[in-house]
Amino acid sequence: MKPKESGKERRKSPRLKTRKLISAEWGGKQSALGDLSVTGAFVRTNHPLEVGKELELRLVGGRMARPVGLKAATRHSEPGYGMGVEFTEFHGEDQRELESFLVRLAVPRILVVDDNEDIRRVLKLALEREKYDVLTAADGVEGLQKALDSRPDLIVLDLTMPGLSGLEVCQRLRASPDLANVPVLILSATTDLADVSSAQKLGAMFVPKPFQPQKLLVHVRMLLER
Repeated sequence: MKPKESGKERRKSPRLKTRKLISAEWGGKQSALGDLSVTGAFVRTNHPLEVGKELELRLVGGRMARPVGLKAATRHSEPGYGMGVEFTEFHGEDQRELESFLVRLAVPRILVVDDNEDIRRVLKLALEREKYDVLTAADGVEGLQKALDSRPDLIVLDLTMPGLSGLEVCQRLRASPDLANVPVLILSATTDLADVSSAQKLGAMFVPKPFQPQKLLVHVRMLLER
């Protein structure tokens, strides 16, 4: 499969915000992606290949359950900085499926964990209107497992829940190599300053209940852009 596009078509190809934990493996190395589209990517490396060189890439990390194999060709090279590559083959699938995969990968996934069904529903509707991919969990134990399974880009936690509290979930997230850097937003009606301080020490943003969904969305956007 050789996806070739005209210059006009290439300009229409959407640029996708690279998920923070996605990188590319090539030549036994692992490098961060600086840019990503359905036709190619920019691979950050101090030792880029020369223009025209073909290479095997694997996209790894992030929310991907398994690495994705790609063949690519170097289209421009910047010594000490990186190389731009064009995808020439997506192993086992066609270009349309590659495009669908990358677009899904570019949509931020948010996990909402709250034992109040009404709050889960309100947050899910508000976040989905903003085109986020939303998962929900009804308690801390379920929330932690879903976080480990789905690797969300942001987690919204209630503070007081059966099983595990929001602070306990956050502590376990910070102890996980895969989830330690995932932004966390804790919701609570508590006035206990010790809880607020504990959340902040764990790197979480604390938002009091009741909350206005539109104001909460501002915090969500801010955390995802960090």
